[in-house]
Amino acid sequence: METIIGIAIFVLCMGIPFFVLYFLMPFRRNFRKGISSLKQERYEEALKYFNLCIEKYPENYPSIYYRACALLELKRYEEAERDIRKIITLKPAEAKGLFLQIELYDKTKEPSLLIQTADAILKLGNYNYQALVSRAAGYMDMEKYDLAIEDLDNTIRMEPDNALGYNHRGLTYAHLGEFGKAFEDFEISEKLDPGNPHLYLHKGIAYYLEGKYEKAKPNLEKAVEMDEYLKDEAQSYLDKITNE
Repeated sequence: METIIGIAIFVLCMGIPFFVLYFLMPFRRNFRKGISSLKQERYEEALKYFNLCIEKYPENYPSIYYRACALLELKRYEEAERDIRKIITLKPAEAKGLFLQIELYDKTKEPSLLIQTADAILKLGNYNYQALVSRAAGYMDMEKYDLAIEDLDNTIRMEPDNALGYNHRGLTYAHLGEFGKAFEDFEISEKLDPGNPHLYLHKGIAYYLEGKYEKAKPNLEKAVEMDEYLKDEAQSYLDKITNE
């Protein structure tokens, strides 16, 4: 009898690791493959692996988060929004889901919702710089330039060595027609981060607004050369220059 009990305990004990491996190993393998595909910009493939992960664990936060990232890249915004809302519901005190929501509203051109999301991040208290820059971008899209300047002034006070605040404030000044202040900010931004493609995009836009098309064109072209994701916005201004 003792022998039978001993064998049963052995099988039971050995069965637990095998049970864990059976369920966890495919999940971890699919998750790793999903991350790898995402890094290599193979978004459809990444989606397939994260779907497999979520089928097994429907509430798994990282899988839902990275699936939302893939969906955003694929411009499947309604599906991405569902995942982002799920992420925020699962961990409402974390800002990651809210920042992903800001990216969504930036892509779908919904500045009022972007501003609301930035306000929600500011209430969390730990991500003030990024949230203020995001909210300023929303204000700029709504042509509320004075409010954008106010937020960007605060970001520069918080992190005076961060090029991002100067870069965005320079563009905002350009929209206000204050080109001297705009190019002063761009000069500081370039010293802090000369390899930032957004700097050249914003300088190109500023030169366009100033009517200096011969200076706008090379800056816009350089922005696209450095970052293909800026192509649509830069090309819209290049087309305007061609049609002037």
